[in-house]
Amino acid sequence: MNQSKEIIRLKKNTRNTLLLLVTMLLLASWLRFVMPKSVKLERESYKLGTVVRLTVYGTDEAILEKTANDVMEEITRYENIFSVNIPTSEISKINDTPQTNVRVSTETVDAITDSLKFAEETDGMFDPTIGPIVRLWRIGTEYARVPEKEEIDKALSYVDYKEVSVKGNMVRTGEKQKLDLGGIAKGWITDRLTEKLKKDGIHSALIDLGGNIAVIGKAPKGPTWRLGLQHPNKSRGEYFAVVNAMNTSVVTSGPYERFFEKNNVRYHHIFDPFSGYPANSDLASVTIVSKNSGQADALCTALFVMGQKKSLEFLDAHKDIQAVLVAKDAKKVFLTAGLKNSITIKDTSMTVEVIGDFKN
Repeated sequence: MNQSKEIIRLKKNTRNTLLLLVTMLLLASWLRFVMPKSVKLERESYKLGTVVRLTVYGTDEAILEKTANDVMEEITRYENIFSVNIPTSEISKINDTPQTNVRVSTETVDAITDSLKFAEETDGMFDPTIGPIVRLWRIGTEYARVPEKEEIDKALSYVDYKEVSVKGNMVRTGEKQKLDLGGIAKGWITDRLTEKLKKDGIHSALIDLGGNIAVIGKAPKGPTWRLGLQHPNKSRGEYFAVVNAMNTSVVTSGPYERFFEKNNVRYHHIFDPFSGYPANSDLASVTIVSKNSGQADALCTALFVMGQKKSLEFLDAHKDIQAVLVAKDAKKVFLTAGLKNSITIKDTSMTVEVIGDFKN
């Protein structure tokens, strides 16, 4: 009798096990149907004077392919509008006819307007009329040189963002002024590309315009993207910190990016609009984390030019801006309070000072 009960119980257990396996197989098939496999698509090209990279994730490879191609074409289009190295660009047309009203696209108006706004907010530490100084030094080209002081002083007389006026679609610059949007263009373009990707239904992506990085949505293997911050004193790809980011941009600037040496002196590409020389900053790098990549781009330049004391005062007065400042000796990191829970300092030799109170 007991043996018969045991056989019945065994049959029931076997039947239940088989039923569970069938259910699991049906569930797996259903999940594959409703949750198709994620596809990763990458693009890389040399544009905007740097290597640009785009990584998008989704489930429809054809859509990703079209979107990625469209984005790369957009970058080229913006380059043809903003580049001072392209004679037919709208910025070149403005520069070729100073003291003249030049009709330009709405995009150029918006980019210049944003530049002037950030120049005003930083008391000219960021100045889009720095063009005459940039042309004089030619850093980043094979013709880089150290100009004579007289040359610098003359070029400086044309650097003043307050001389630029924008009315409707007309832009007018002052005498012999040269616009150079190199300090904001990549960030400004990044913002427009981010808007486009979201509009096209992309929920997970990374845009890298030569160090100007923006991320959309969640990372493919976690809730946040982990973005490394370049160590200013080490080889490219060696990070002193990692930022956890989602739906934001991370922009870093430092003198290690572009420079040349003359008589054992290093001259970098971040110019002080008030001296005409590469900024003699006591900072090694500046990182801004912001949903507005154009703002982050401009502020990286401005805070580096300000140096440690003035940049800390600026951040104290603008508590909505989140930044990471590395001292010139790379032994100390200044970190705004809003980032302290989303950043990990990897270089244990660095001391960290959290500054200010977070204000959203």
